[in-house]
Amino acid sequence: LQRAGGSGGIRAIRCSGSGTTAAGLTVAAVRDPQLGGWSLEPGALVLADGGVCCLDELLSLRPTDLTALHEALEQQRVSVAKAGLVMQLPCRCSLLATAASLKHQQHNGGPVNTLTALASPLLSRFDLILPLCDRHDATLDAQIATAVLQREKRTMSATGLPASFKLGDYVELAGGTLPPPPLTNEAKTALLAYYRLQRSADIRDAARTTLRLLQSLQRLAVAHARLLFHERVELMDAMVAICLMECSLWSSTGSRLLGNLLPNLMGEAAEDPAHEMASLQARLLPALGLEPTALPNSV
Repeated sequence: LQRAGGSGGIRAIRCSGSGTTAAGLTVAAVRDPQLGGWSLEPGALVLADGGVCCLDELLSLRPTDLTALHEALEQQRVSVAKAGLVMQLPCRCSLLATAASLKHQQHNGGPVNTLTALASPLLSRFDLILPLCDRHDATLDAQIATAVLQREKRTMSATGLPASFKLGDYVELAGGTLPPPPLTNEAKTALLAYYRLQRSADIRDAARTTLRLLQSLQRLAVAHARLLFHERVELMDAMVAICLMECSLWSSTGSRLLGNLLPNLMGEAAEDPAHEMASLQARLLPALGLEPTALPNSV
């Protein structure tokens, strides 16, 4: 997962929590033995500015080192005050972190922090949290074994180039340097309706359903709009963001407000994406308390 997440990005920095400290993640102050002066050496998050940072074994970091991630995930920057040097360095990157559960317990619903012992302020800063469960399924085990054995054949495309080569070009072109597309009124209304639904739920994870939830929904919708080269964040982009967030909250907290209305995200791609999206909107909008005719016009 870490290798695949870092292979398609513009810039990817991979590191492990077992051999990393707060200075290695942010900035380290190094003294020149010859000149006697001090200089700053960027860490993994700063080096991954504009790309993705893949952090494995998150639980191996000490609690004092985990606090270094708070500002980086919230403000997309790192503040430094070391050896008389005071500055702020940008770290506008995506963080893909993986961690094993405590004592290798299986997740059977409920808050995910009971398995990872990570504090709620840190968990709430991640847009998506997806537990990977090792369930005993003969069919699924056979599919995974086949995929692993055929991995070498699938790493090369028909042109002889690595399959991640075109994906990296596409990500670079879609991300680009253009400003993020603005949200239409339909997208704002749908995201706000889902946020209110989560806040008013009887069973919810208070650490996840904060204002950061609405910010995560906005980032996911903007990312999907960029992926499809939309000039504006449309209603379909908001629907995809809601589906991803609902799957994340359901798998990490056990709360599923939209019932069985979500599509099978692990299935094959739809033959008619436009019809599939129209069907998804027709199912989700009434569950959010909205009607298609009542949505405001785009601006």
